Amino acid sequence: MIELKGKISISRRTSMALEDCVVIEIEDDNSGMEAIEITLSLKNYGKVITNMSYIPCNFKFNNTGIIGKTREQKTVKVLIMEGYASATNPQIAAHMVNDDTVNELFLAGWKPRYDNFRNPKKRTDDGHVMVLFERWV
Repeated sequence: MIELKGKISISRRTSMALEDCVVIEIEDDNSGMEAIEITLSLKNYGKVITNMSYIPCNFKFNNTGIIGKTREQKTVKVLIMEGYASATNPQIAAHMVNDDTVNELFLAGWKPRYDNFRNPKKRTDDGHVMVLFERWV
C-alpha cells in the first residue's frame, strides 16, 4: 500500500427519493482530488462506529492515475500557423503550431489546455498565443 496524506469528511445526506445515508469522502492532499467516496446506510454507519467489522458499503474510487501526484503548470508563448483561427476544433488548432518548444513539451508529458488556442484573450499582437500546459508528476 502507498501511504498518502489527505483530508476526510463525513456527512449525512438526506433525500426524499432515496434512503438517508452517510457519505465518507477522502481527498488527496497532493492532487486535491477526491480519492474515494464511501456510502453507508445509517444503520450500517451505526454498526461501523460501534466497532463492528466487514459491514457492507458502496464506494467510488478515483482511478484516473493522478491520486498522489501534483499538478505542474506553465504558460508558453506559442507561434501559430496561418489559418489556425478558422480551425473548427481546438485540437486541430493545437496541431497547427510552428514551434519546437511545444513539441519538446509534448514529449516531456505536458498537455496543453486546448481551449487556449482559440481564445482571443490569449492572443498576442505578434501572432503568438499564450497557452497553459500542465502535467501530473
